[in-house]
Amino acid sequence: MKKFIEYLKNNKIRSCTALCFVFLMLINRVVANESQYIWLITNNFVGPALVLVVLSKYSYRDFLKSFYIIWTVLGVLGTIGGYVFWYTHQVGYYLFACVTVPLNIWIVGGAVIKFFEEAVIRKTFKIHVSKWEIPFAACMILMLLSASGTIWPVYYLIIFLLLWHSPFTREDKKYVFMGMMDGLIAGFVLLQGIAFINTAYLRPRYRGAFWNCNRNACLYLLALASVYGKAHLYKLTKAADSDKKDRNKLVLYGCMVSILAAFIIYSGSRTGLIGAVLITFLYFICERICFKERIRTFVKKGILYSALSIVFVPLLYFPIRYLPEVKPYLRMIAKNIIKGTNDDFVPVSGLDFDYAIKYNLLRYFEKELPVSESEAVVDNAEPEEAICVIGADPTGEYYTLNYTFLYYPERGMYIKRVPAYLYSGLNTIDSRINISTVLIDQMNLWGHLDNEVMMDIISDVPGTEETFSHNEQNIVIHYLYIYGIPVGIFVCVLMFVELGYLIRKSISGKADATVLLMLVSVYFIYGIMEIVWVPGQIEQLLLFFAPLFFTPYDNCVLDDHKS
Repeated sequence: MKKFIEYLKNNKIRSCTALCFVFLMLINRVVANESQYIWLITNNFVGPALVLVVLSKYSYRDFLKSFYIIWTVLGVLGTIGGYVFWYTHQVGYYLFACVTVPLNIWIVGGAVIKFFEEAVIRKTFKIHVSKWEIPFAACMILMLLSASGTIWPVYYLIIFLLLWHSPFTREDKKYVFMGMMDGLIAGFVLLQGIAFINTAYLRPRYRGAFWNCNRNACLYLLALASVYGKAHLYKLTKAADSDKKDRNKLVLYGCMVSILAAFIIYSGSRTGLIGAVLITFLYFICERICFKERIRTFVKKGILYSALSIVFVPLLYFPIRYLPEVKPYLRMIAKNIIKGTNDDFVPVSGLDFDYAIKYNLLRYFEKELPVSESEAVVDNAEPEEAICVIGADPTGEYYTLNYTFLYYPERGMYIKRVPAYLYSGLNTIDSRINISTVLIDQMNLWGHLDNEVMMDIISDVPGTEETFSHNEQNIVIHYLYIYGIPVGIFVCVLMFVELGYLIRKSISGKADATVLLMLVSVYFIYGIMEIVWVPGQIEQLLLFFAPLFFTPYDNCVLDDHKS
């Protein structure tokens, strides 16, 4: 314990950054699991979490001045007052405004005041504007001015400008960088620990700490990229080939990679599996560039990782399936309510190992087994919506696809008639293509109100049931639709330019760019194939952390001010 406390004191910036990312991972879970009303509240905690990194550069003694004490008292009173006002008036779901706005004014506002005190009044460092900030700021402002009605771009602009301009030296940025990976791995361990004792294994596609198995696989990809990053940096700083102890640590990293790959197999996420292969490929390429390792070595590592993953698959089944749940009664209640009986509560058994493995493996080949009893119980717990029946085309020449915007009833229905010989069906991929077609057709210059585009797709094709999807599951189309075509193009170009910059720096052997490339790749893999990101999700936040490491200069300290 003494060593741990000493580590925290000697690595304040790294420790605060790691703690920040653990908070961001918890925010990420709430954002991914809860309704919009809840994640509106949670997203507003991104700023206070990020302030941990910004203020880690300063000493706590700097905030014992009378001004900051008064500011803190006012901030605490304002936050409590906001909650009391909301509680007494019950102003809809505006808890996120009544509580988190005063909280942000207090914490983020205090960090901004401290920044200007040091940079403008005391002039302990210079403010430099990098070439990345101007397009970032332009994007955020244009997104605010669009018809989307969003304010998060300006919120992010404020907190990340504060981060980018903090007086971090190159050495400080190294600690921020290491703390980022420490926090992502610690956040994974925390969320998976919660999942072990709080999530019943009732569905073959393992959901872990999330309600969606693809979001769960996304968590594993972030941890996988972080483990690869730590292994890469470790090899750069240690004589891994000559020291037995160092070799043992690399073996530990290899085991962690295999465990995460096994978790991804349980999630049944094809996008997650593709992401794991791509990130591993990026890692091997960067290892090849930095250490001139032979392709034969990478083939051996790939085979070894795959073999270890197969070994870990049955081992992970036991904690997933058999660790005691904190709230097992939830499954009992669900089963009896669904059946409409007053019988004694009977626990629902978890999935058998052979069924879970067969289901997830066959899913990669578009073949699914019938649902098990446990899975059927969960499926039936969700309310069924009435299926709207539409008339078929009497000529038989066309099929009719009827799209319902669930969140926008004023738009009514959007009906698209498709020639019968061109009809592609309503499976997983075709459903997304159909939704994208509708959104592309409705794009304009100023955008639409921001919300999840939740749609019913109804077809008059014989035997085709109603299909429901949260959105088009493509970040490029989403930005073009929500923020308007000009702004959407600007945002997408900037994102891909950042990706290209990281690729170029990785090829030149920059270790920080290599790790950031693997982390940011998660955003693009899932954003293009699976998920439309919403504010507060950590994969999106990583795009804004990357420019901190792009600047070729330090925010130079000009005097002997000790911070």
